[in-house]
Amino acid sequence: PLLAIEIKASTTPDKKDVISLKQFLSENLNAKPFIFCNTPRAYSIDGIPVLPWQEGISTVFDIKA
Repeated sequence: PLLAIEIKASTTPDKKDVISLKQFLSENLNAKPFIFCNTPRAYSIDGIPVLPWQEGISTVFDIKA
């Protein structure tokens, strides 16, 4: 599948941080979106998973750190 991964330095990305990712998704309907960042725990924004970057890498790429 096509992955759409946005990487943020922030610990708390919010709705304004997913505007360009949502635009990409509107043009690529089969893409699976993720945000990797410095958050201490996973959450979602408008259905887009926001993951601690280490968890994101191991989850999406099935790589154990």
